[in-house]
Amino acid sequence: MTTSINTWSVNSGVYSNSNNTTNTNSLGQDDFLKLLITQMKNQDPLSPMEGTDFTAQLAQFSSLEELFGIGDSLEEMLSVQTNQGTSDIGYLLGKMIVAEDDSLTVNGGLSTSANFTIEENATVQIGIFDSFGMEVKTINAGSLDAGTYSVGWDARDSAGSPVADGTYSYEVTAKNSAGIPVSAYTVVTGEVTGVTYEYGAPYLLLGDRMVSSGSILEVHMPQTATDTATVTDTGAES
Repeated sequence: MTTSINTWSVNSGVYSNSNNTTNTNSLGQDDFLKLLITQMKNQDPLSPMEGTDFTAQLAQFSSLEELFGIGDSLEEMLSVQTNQGTSDIGYLLGKMIVAEDDSLTVNGGLSTSANFTIEENATVQIGIFDSFGMEVKTINAGSLDAGTYSVGWDARDSAGSPVADGTYSYEVTAKNSAGIPVSAYTVVTGEVTGVTYEYGAPYLLLGDRMVSSGSILEVHMPQTATDTATVTDTGAES
């Protein structure tokens, strides 16, 4: 004997029939109401629906209406949020920004620069890591004044061998003259050239580099952009 199980889910708005196989159909609130009225019309006059059962079904229908209303409201909120997100970051086009970012890209044996900001004078080291989190090189930047710096990596590992093209990350360690850690931020600096989306979230384009709008630290007009000093990778490491 095969048992057939019918289920109604208020949360999903789905009515399904299971008989070794499962069929799923969309059941809206109008269909639910028609089903309830049909059930009342065809009930056994000698055994009418109990009042408590009828009340429970009405409560279920009321909950269904609320859920449909909530769904519509959420769709409207998402639409508004998406439109606001676009307009909120559009004003950044053409401006210079400083944003948190710890990525490096090696392409054709050339690496993008490692940029960072320190809040006070410090001795700085930059550790570079591959996509597996393994350190490939440490650059000693020496003693630096507070400010923003750009370190040009020669795209070679600690043994002096060229590294493979790909994405790397870096970490800045800064200590003052007393050996106490100093706040350091890994950053990217550049002019916003466009806006793109990934998985529905807006990102700023600095050339071909994507930056999350939530990672922005500073915004400047092009002529008042933050000065960035350059530190050369001499191959020295700890």
